[in-house]
Amino acid sequence: MKGIIVDGYSTGYHLAKYLLKNGCELMHIQSTKDVPALWKAKFDPSLYSKNIIYSEQAHADIKAYHPDFIVAGSELGVALSEKLSFAFGLKGNHPHSTGLRRNKHQMMNAVKEAGLASIAEFAVSPHQTLPAIPQDWYPVVVKPTESAGGDGVVICHSLQEVEKAIQHNFSSTNVFGLDNQQILIQRKISGQQLMVNTISVEGQHIILEVWQETRKIIDDKYTVYDFEVLVNDYETAFSGLSAYIQGLLSALQVQYGPCHIELFWTDSGPVLIEMAARLQGGIDGKVSESALGYSHISAFAHLIINNDIPPALSNTHQKQKSILLINLIFNNAGTIVSSHFDQLVGGLTSFHSSIGIPKVGDKVPRTTNLATKVGHFYLVGDDIEQLMSDYYQVRQWEAESQLFELA
Repeated sequence: MKGIIVDGYSTGYHLAKYLLKNGCELMHIQSTKDVPALWKAKFDPSLYSKNIIYSEQAHADIKAYHPDFIVAGSELGVALSEKLSFAFGLKGNHPHSTGLRRNKHQMMNAVKEAGLASIAEFAVSPHQTLPAIPQDWYPVVVKPTESAGGDGVVICHSLQEVEKAIQHNFSSTNVFGLDNQQILIQRKISGQQLMVNTISVEGQHIILEVWQETRKIIDDKYTVYDFEVLVNDYETAFSGLSAYIQGLLSALQVQYGPCHIELFWTDSGPVLIEMAARLQGGIDGKVSESALGYSHISAFAHLIINNDIPPALSNTHQKQKSILLINLIFNNAGTIVSSHFDQLVGGLTSFHSSIGIPKVGDKVPRTTNLATKVGHFYLVGDDIEQLMSDYYQVRQWEAESQLFELA
């Protein structure tokens, strides 16, 4: 079997390795001339028989390759992979509705039109007069409509802060290295944040994982990732979640492939924050496979190779272990001059694995969003209370600069 991964960065790197291990041959297409800085470390062109930068002339190379599938390896590749899979008659979502899955403003409108709970919002373009913001919306969330990972997201408490955030986003490129063409202003709502990973085939949607997520507010305006817990028996913990996800993915015209969904669980039930028609970023799948027997990556690879849902999957999963994902948070920028991460965190009996942990000599930014997050790690065990105890110990080490010393 032969296939093409578009922008195989982040989790796309692990998808490529999984497919290669299962006998696939791969070609890679870059949708942009340069690999975005955020993902350069997680792009390995040696995994592919050929790597080409997309242009209309690339269609001849694709046709000659005779691919069996064309899929996105990251958020940047979603639009182009849908365009190409449709052009070559392969499985995928229709490119005419790509905006519903890529543009957060179109996304919210589609959810609202489907009668599902949504967040009050509007969008502005460059040089457009900013409409009046209702006073009862404040604080509001300002963010680009087509970025990802908390990039450009600012919590604003006044009109002046909103105007400053909009100006900053329009004068900056996003994490993909592209200009921001539209900015979303949303009423800020509260609730428990959840992340839901799904897989779809022919419009049938299966929930694979539900993670309960906790974030921190930095400087009263930036949102950073703190920790995530894999939820067991989510239909009991969050009754009605499955029905909302089914309606949401149908409203966004998802027919095929993985989706990563972020939402609030409020007193009234689930409310969409945003979704992405691709694999969850920043994972390698190993920890989920240890607890569930499958992962977002392995389930999608199975779908690609076998064109069906793995038999073990159902809409009610029972995990075998508790999983806690902890993100490193650096309160200051600097260069790491010493590290005790391996001895301290690696010495915990619950420690499973890590991704992107910085080493001595690395420069680290102050953590203000996903783009400035430099690593995370997983704790696995039978007792979630013990894992949370380990979490508090890690945060204490972090506060006391015992994990890393910066200069």
